[in-house]
Amino acid sequence: MAAASTLFLLSLALLLHLHAGPAGSVPVSVSTALPVAGDALAPQLPRAELAAIFRVMADLLGDPAWPRLHPRPCTDTPWPGLQCEVAPDDARVLRATRLHFGPDVATPPCRPGARLDAASLRGLPHLRTLSIFGCFGADQQAADVELPPALFAGASSSSLEQIVLKSNPGLGGPIPATLSGLRSLRVLSLSQNGFRGGIPRELGGLAALQQLDLSYNNITGEVPIHSREVDMHFLSR
Repeated sequence: MAAASTLFLLSLALLLHLHAGPAGSVPVSVSTALPVAGDALAPQLPRAELAAIFRVMADLLGDPAWPRLHPRPCTDTPWPGLQCEVAPDDARVLRATRLHFGPDVATPPCRPGARLDAASLRGLPHLRTLSIFGCFGADQQAADVELPPALFAGASSSSLEQIVLKSNPGLGGPIPATLSGLRSLRVLSLSQNGFRGGIPRELGGLAALQQLDLSYNNITGEVPIHSREVDMHFLSR
């Protein structure tokens, strides 16, 4: 595993060096996203976001060939679990907006010992949807993976609208109270995991929340949402 990780990091460093462009961006070819006239540049994924994507893939998939197979994962060499969109304020820039892991996009969906690293995921500040299905199994060799509170702290995570973490029995620990800082969050689905402890009362401050699913975990307490119309149909524990 150490050798594979070293090879992955070497591949990442080489790709970032080869793709480095002006103003710290990675030039990508987008033939279908926008028409390109004359010398106009096609939309580009900022180098920092590309590096963050590679780090997340290393944390979860651990495939040393991934950067070589998907050096431009938004466009020329796409990966089905990643969605990118043209920035609304700059047609020359692409943003990573959706990241999904599950059996439908990767087999196996995650490597043994996969982890969630807050620093890597916070490198994708425009992410609106994060979904992880069947990634962390009950047979994790190490201790349960926990949802890092630092992932949701601060303005860098404010773009998240949907978090769906489902069927991950090896994903445990408490539900982070810092989730309450996601002012745009509409869907929070944490079903069929290994979360334990109490339900944070801070979740009651999620003003935009429309759907909440905390079913089939080892959690206790009452749902702190009373006065709004929130779909909590699947809250049986």
